[in-house]
Amino acid sequence: MPGLDVSKVPFDLIINILNIIIMFVIVRFLVYKPVRKFMDSRTAKLNEQSRIAKEQLTEAQELKESYNEMIRLQEEQSEELLRKAKEDAEKQAAEITDTAKKKADKMIKDAQNRIAAREEESVLSMQDKIIDLSLNIAEKILDEKIDDDKNRKLAEKFFNSELNVN
Repeated sequence: MPGLDVSKVPFDLIINILNIIIMFVIVRFLVYKPVRKFMDSRTAKLNEQSRIAKEQLTEAQELKESYNEMIRLQEEQSEELLRKAKEDAEKQAAEITDTAKKKADKMIKDAQNRIAAREEESVLSMQDKIIDLSLNIAEKILDEKIDDDKNRKLAEKFFNSELNVN
């Protein structure tokens, strides 16, 4: 074979293999180790960040539960305060209503007593006027003076007996 020199093939093959080995060693020391170191540090960083994130998530969930419990307790306290305020308001309303009713009853009773007193005064006044009128009529009819005291007593006796019978 005129273009192929077999004696040089093993030497070229050895040189190519040595080139590959040298390139491998150079790439391994110059590229692989720094890349590997970078990747390991990056993996460690990611693992640490993941661990921190999990811890923060756990803390956040605990805080959330704590806040939810606090909110529940505050709601219960608010409901209790509202219930007490409502009871107090109802008691005050009942007291005010009772006081107003007592005052109204007293005012009605006082008014009834005043009315009864005025009725009695009116009856007595009318009775006196009727007696005077009757005496004047009788005096004119008899055309003489009648003893006022005697006749007044007689008329009062008559009216008292008439009023007591009715």
